[in-house]
Amino acid sequence: EAAKHPEQRLTASAPAEREKVLKQQCLDECQRRGWLVFHSRMDAPTTRPEGEPDLIILARIEEPDWATSRPLGPTTLFIELKTGKGKLSTEQLGVHAHARKLGHTIYLVRSIGDFHEVLRKEGL
Repeated sequence: EAAKHPEQRLTASAPAEREKVLKQQCLDECQRRGWLVFHSRMDAPTTRPEGEPDLIILARIEEPDWATSRPLGPTTLFIELKTGKGKLSTEQLGVHAHARKLGHTIYLVRSIGDFHEVLRKEGL
């Protein structure tokens, strides 16, 4: 299964026990870097489409990364947050598959270490 979905292979640190805590850690890091993040509240029913990633991050690559060959400029990250035992819903699997067809990656992040690994991989 992981071979079919390389974005799900991240294991940089122990998985989070609560998605709410992981989300706040990621939001704090994005705020520290001055990025814009779109996300739903966790304390109320969502009006967003089912399966939509938890975080849509508008960031900017400020320094050239020769390892990834990513150019300077704007970039968008799609992040799905899950605890260690959390599973993707049918709707989420569908959104991930459709995004892949369109050439986008939705990263499955289970820890703040995973999040930092995504940032490193993306040249951020």
